[in-house]
Amino acid sequence: YDFSCELYRMSTYSTFPAGVPVSERSLARAGFYYTGVNDKVKCFCCGLMLDNWKLGDSPIQKHKQLYPSCSFIQNLVSASLGSTSKNTSPMRNSFAHSLSPTLEHSSLFSGSYSSLSPNPLNSRAVEDISSSRTNPYSYAMSTEEARFLTYHMWPLTFLSPSELARAGFYYIGPGDRVACFACGGKLSNWEPKDDAMSEHRRHFPNCPFLENSLETLRFSISNLSMQTHAARMRTFMYWPSSVPVQPEQLASAGFYYVGVSS
Repeated sequence: YDFSCELYRMSTYSTFPAGVPVSERSLARAGFYYTGVNDKVKCFCCGLMLDNWKLGDSPIQKHKQLYPSCSFIQNLVSASLGSTSKNTSPMRNSFAHSLSPTLEHSSLFSGSYSSLSPNPLNSRAVEDISSSRTNPYSYAMSTEEARFLTYHMWPLTFLSPSELARAGFYYIGPGDRVACFACGGKLSNWEPKDDAMSEHRRHFPNCPFLENSLETLRFSISNLSMQTHAARMRTFMYWPSSVPVQPEQLASAGFYYVGVSS
C-alpha cells in the first residue's frame, strides 16, 4: 500500500477504537495511518508515532510541533496557508470547499484541481481533467473492489457504493464527491433519480472505461442470438461444399456463417 495517499491511510482505520476524541479523517489528513495498536498512529513520511489522543488535539498541529522537519507536514501546512487566499466559488445545494491539500500531494490523484463551480445544466458539479497534460488514470483504483472499499464514509443512502464503483467511480470527498479512475472526471451533488453510469457517460463521453464497457456490451448483445449450437448450425445451410471444414466443427467451436464467401 502507498500510504502517501490519503485514501489508503483512511482505509487503515476500520478497527480504530470508537471512543478516541479525534476523527480518523483528521488523522489521515495529517499523514498518519493506524498501526492497529490502541490509538497509536504513524506518519508515512517521517515515521513519527503518536497515541493517547485527548479532546481538543489537532493532529496537524501535533505533527508539526513534534516533527517540524517532516517534509509532508511542511508541504501540508504551506498548502493550507496558500489555499486560504484563494477565491472559491460556492456551489448551489452544496459546499464551498477546495480539495484537501493532502490529496493534492498524493500520488494517486493527478490532474488540475480548480475550485468547484455549478454546472449550467443543473446543480451537478462536474470537473473534467481529461484536457490536462497529466495522465489521470489510477491503476490502484482500476478494480471494482478497490473502488468499492473507498466508500466506508459515503454519506448518501439513495445511491449505492456498489453502483458507483461499477460505473468506474471511487470516493474522494468531501461530501458526495467521486472521481473516475480512468478519465479523472469528478462528480458531486448527486440526486435521488441519478444513475451513476448514465451520468458518467453524459458528462465524460470520451472516458476510456466507458468505451471499453460499450464494446463489451455491443459484443454480448450482437451475439445473443448465436449462443446455442443449433442456432449456429442453421446458419450453415448454404455453406460451400468445397470448403474442407465441416459446419459441425465450426459451430461447436462457436462460429456461425455470415454468408460471405467462407
